Amino acid sequence: MPLVGCLVPICAQLHVCNTDTGEFDVYGDDDTTSPHNPKSVRHIIENLLNSLQLSFDVLTIVHPGHRDVDVNEIYTMAHGYSMDVYIIPSLMARFMAVFSQLKLTLHKFWSFAMITHAAGADCHVIRSFARDTGGFKVVQDTYQHPGVVFDPTKFTCKPEKVVYVTFEYGHPGRPVHHDYPVPLPEGYPFDRAHFRDFASMLFEGGLAKARQIVGHGRFPLMADFVDTIAAVVNGETYHIFKLGYPIPAETKFRKMLKSKSVVQIKSGMMLIFDGICMKRISLPMHRGNYPPGYVEISISVDSYGLVTFMDASPTDSGSAKSPLVSAGSPLPLKSAKVQKESSESMPPVKRTVVSAPVEVKEPWKYQNVIGYEFMSTKFILHDDDGTPIEVAADGVAEIEPGTPLTSTLVHDHIEAVFSRLPRSAADANVLVISHDGNCSSSWIGIAVDVASFYLSLEAKVYVIYDTIAYSRVALRHLNWSPSDGSDTVFLVMVNGTYCRYVILERSKESGFGWGIVESVKLSFATTSELANLLSSALDRYPNTTTRLLLTDRAPLSLQQQTAKLSIRILRVKSFDTALMEGILDFADSVADSDVPGYRRQRDITSPVYFKQDFGAMQELANDGEVTFSQNVMVDPSLGGFKVFQRISTFSSYQYVLFEASAVPEDCNSVQVIINNEPFSFPIVRIVPSMNNADPMITFKSHMPTEISASSSVASLQSMVEEKPKFVKPLLSKEETEAIRYKHLKSAGAEISISFDIASSTAVIDFVGKTGFEVITDWNGNKNIPFVVSFANESPSVGVSALVDFKEHPDRVVWDLFHILGRNVNEVIVNPKWTFDIMEATRFDNTAMIAFETTKGRVMTAPSGITAMFLRAIQKLVVAKTGINPRRFFFHVPPLSTSRVHAMVKEACNVAGITFSGSNNLKSS
Repeated sequence: MPLVGCLVPICAQLHVCNTDTGEFDVYGDDDTTSPHNPKSVRHIIENLLNSLQLSFDVLTIVHPGHRDVDVNEIYTMAHGYSMDVYIIPSLMARFMAVFSQLKLTLHKFWSFAMITHAAGADCHVIRSFARDTGGFKVVQDTYQHPGVVFDPTKFTCKPEKVVYVTFEYGHPGRPVHHDYPVPLPEGYPFDRAHFRDFASMLFEGGLAKARQIVGHGRFPLMADFVDTIAAVVNGETYHIFKLGYPIPAETKFRKMLKSKSVVQIKSGMMLIFDGICMKRISLPMHRGNYPPGYVEISISVDSYGLVTFMDASPTDSGSAKSPLVSAGSPLPLKSAKVQKESSESMPPVKRTVVSAPVEVKEPWKYQNVIGYEFMSTKFILHDDDGTPIEVAADGVAEIEPGTPLTSTLVHDHIEAVFSRLPRSAADANVLVISHDGNCSSSWIGIAVDVASFYLSLEAKVYVIYDTIAYSRVALRHLNWSPSDGSDTVFLVMVNGTYCRYVILERSKESGFGWGIVESVKLSFATTSELANLLSSALDRYPNTTTRLLLTDRAPLSLQQQTAKLSIRILRVKSFDTALMEGILDFADSVADSDVPGYRRQRDITSPVYFKQDFGAMQELANDGEVTFSQNVMVDPSLGGFKVFQRISTFSSYQYVLFEASAVPEDCNSVQVIINNEPFSFPIVRIVPSMNNADPMITFKSHMPTEISASSSVASLQSMVEEKPKFVKPLLSKEETEAIRYKHLKSAGAEISISFDIASSTAVIDFVGKTGFEVITDWNGNKNIPFVVSFANESPSVGVSALVDFKEHPDRVVWDLFHILGRNVNEVIVNPKWTFDIMEATRFDNTAMIAFETTKGRVMTAPSGITAMFLRAIQKLVVAKTGINPRRFFFHVPPLSTSRVHAMVKEACNVAGITFSGSNNLKSS
């Protein structure tokens, strides 16, 4: 998950959230109640970011509305440390902060008023614009005089509820009175959001917005809007945009001036932090002196929230004024992409995020090319704007992982895919096929032959390894030039606990094209171990200062370790996306005859190995020539042999070039002849002649399989369709069952419940007079799903709860053993969960579960939901046996902590049953 942060340019602080762990950190000055000089904050923050050596995915900058704050300057500086930088107005931050505190109640209301307790009270009315999406927008603002009773009828949109925003401190050490300055009509619903001080609220809201942007936590959508923009002429105010107007927006201000006038365009109604009080001000954005006559000023707010003014009126000298961009605009709400400095208006382009600024990534240039990942069902093409997209071959089924591959299967699958080639790609002049080396080179040859049949006669087919595609992504983000001006790049690719580093070099002989001259696969258990391995590798390349690490996850520990080695992190959305971009970028480079040499690629010269079935592996001499041969001694008694390479990025797959099932008895040596044209597939010939057999290879994803941190009910839908899997008995032998029975009888247990964390099911044993009786559900299932549904008035469990998941997925809760007894930062969130994990209170981070019910959204302790499951089991036993059991014993998953066992005991207390003990906790 990403690393996000928030800056408020009146405070020398940086607030950080590591979404991998859920941890929050604050760096810099401890005091937020005493604002710094805005002109000095920029340097303080920059020094802080430099010292931390962190690489962010998103940084939000909350515009405080202060006249002296140059947010654009801080915004530009921040791009050296973050992939995306968002400028948000204080009102957006205030809304996000309030909602993060009151999210369980506000979503029930169609509209509400937010009254900020200050010297007086600012009031903003916020309403839902699409109830199904949970989105809100600001529709009205006003000033509430202290002591005057709140009158909801004077608003165009009558608020259903009032939220008071109050603070603990104003001036350093000086408390704010906690009485509410604006009284409400009797019985009017209200709530309260309380913060330490105004700046703390902005930090909390800005960080909440950053988390929302990267998809961490559930927050409402707040529609991007224009703040109030007005023109002031000779003391009279003319509104141009009113608060809440959606962006992008464009209009013109026209006015006939009778005498020489000063025209000011202001963005106003902003809150600033000024000691104990927050004052309303209008932030000057544009000012000009105009002679008598007609004045016309064009004002536009783009989709990134940036405000631009174009003055079309004649000046005193008669010349037109040039475009003027607001230097202190508080409006940007989306990521304003960095633009190249140019006299012309350039489209926004993205910057790479590292610990120091790097070059701008080159925009996509459209070429008529196709990319294809071997054995997939999708083509990689250019969208209308040139960006890479995937287009599926309709009606072609995916190859399931584990499927044995054969030449026939490969042929039929490739033919099925390319026979559905999109019409827009039928006349492509380049096809690039990428693979990760878990196949046979003869199969790649089949793919090339079949695909060529469906392309134009002029089309060329290139074959590359996935590692080349990933290196293209890294070089593209460097804009094809190392930051130190050298011809060498040290590139590390990290996926989970798998890693490969490569050395990229430019060669003058190949027109300064890039090639991989060394490639080494590593595996590690901790980031410290990875750092030691990379440090040893860098000892052999001490002069390589351009060092990049490509990854889709960058926990804080990884960032800290790589910063020590001066390795900058380049975060990608996913390796699948990076592969897609790299394949298409390579295709563009070979399709464009005018592409400069430094964008061209040299193929990898990878070692070739020879091994008999029961013999030792030996490396063949490969001098990099297109064709080379070598005599190899063989022993028929050692079985057949295999010629292969190891080119997979993150695994040890074998790329089989030739395989013989046996060696003739009279043969003691073979000549291996390999023809390896660049960007093709190796062709191997053996003398004396032998047949090339299909290797025994099963289809695998190009990514290594990793164990999910939370397996649980991987697909509730499939569990509804299929009978739940049986849990493996804890003790299967007759004699050990007798021991277990004796133990449970001595504990006084009447019911034994055995939970299985992998299938999220439970086996119920009734402890009878002579032995166990398995209690099944009404469908005869021995394994009862440990799932609870709140789709109806009364909770239901087991298969009934799974059935409810079809129509009401947000009302079903499962995976409780991944949540019981844990704090929020200890819970590893399963992306398939349809419920939320939340802190119990602001001061208690015990994990709670928030979910929908028939009566609205509620938040409940996991032990409480477990208690509902236990009550249902108790009722089932009564119905099946006629006996009402009171004493329960639990077999909890062996890796569960003592806190989990304690929470099971707490669930018994809530359910009104007796806890007889568990496999790690005795009864009391």
